[in-house]
Amino acid sequence: MNRVITIDDTAIPDGVKNIVEQLPAPDSLQPGDVVTLRFKKVFIYTTGLVLLAAWRKALPATVQVVIDDSIAPPETQRYLSNTGFKEIIESVA
Repeated sequence: MNRVITIDDTAIPDGVKNIVEQLPAPDSLQPGDVVTLRFKKVFIYTTGLVLLAAWRKALPATVQVVIDDSIAPPETQRYLSNTGFKEIIESVA
């Protein structure tokens, strides 16, 4: 199954709350499932990224997580890449 999580904001509290409400529970995912984190905005707050990284590490290695920043502004694309966040999320746990 493919799931898309749209990340509009990662600020506290509303952005993080929105992320948490969208994330599937690790035990609800099956081997081969793909979860796409789609980033849209420019402002990236560390707290939201830490939450997403911790969630990713809780998933089985058989679940693939990918970053889609194709509609995000260039600043966001560079931030997600240069901080190593993309690598953390897309690597197998």
